[in-house]
Amino acid sequence: MELKLENGLAKYKVALENTRNLFGIIPMKGTETVSVNAETGKVDGYDRPWWSIISSGKDVINQDANIE
Repeated sequence: MELKLENGLAKYKVALENTRNLFGIIPMKGTETVSVNAETGKVDGYDRPWWSIISSGKDVINQDANIE
């Protein structure tokens, strides 16, 4: 986890490792990055591997989450 200043806002960047199944059968590991507003604790955005749209598995990112 690291604290960065983006557009005048303090944000935490958190990298998470996740295993998903490509086409539902091929296990693939990937890194997902979450951006959290340091003042409000709300998830501002996330980056996932390009192949995550054609994979299944448990999401580790909840965009509606508040981090306290």
